[in-house]
Amino acid sequence: ECEVVATYSPNPARVRNTVTGFLARGGVYEGEQQLDGAEGIVVREVSRREFATMVRSGAFLNAMHQATGWAALAALDPTP
Repeated sequence: ECEVVATYSPNPARVRNTVTGFLARGGVYEGEQQLDGAEGIVVREVSRREFATMVRSGAFLNAMHQATGWAALAALDPTP
């Protein structure tokens, strides 16, 4: 299951691109990745608690990644 948790405009004054953050749940390992030569993806399974700690501690240095982390936490626990 994959859902959009947020869409951002990272620099609307200079460019018109957007960044979309997704939350994937229930993923299953099915084999090696088939990436292009310039791609690199690291998959790391963490508990919800570990993920919350990573977001709260600022482990994601990119602002869009950090914002998406907060949006994902809100999607995982929508109670205020």
